[in-house]
Amino acid sequence: SNITPKLIVALGESAANTILNSTEPIENLRNNNLNYNGLDLIVTFHLEYLLINSKSKVLAWEDFKIIRDKYLINY
Repeated sequence: SNITPKLIVALGESAANTILNSTEPIENLRNNNLNYNGLDLIVTFHLEYLLINSKSKVLAWEDFKIIRDKYLINY
């Protein structure tokens, strides 16, 4: 069976910058309509970062609500 993703979720600045071949800070990557090879790309915080910086959990939750509402509505 073929897998046809609609979305790539990059967890953290390093992952996003590797995919995009950039050096942007996560603040510039989040909340943007990014694209990688024709697929939507959403950048949010890495889970380890969220363990250290619990205040960012609210922002990550906002990111995942966008994922849920835009991409998982049919599930």
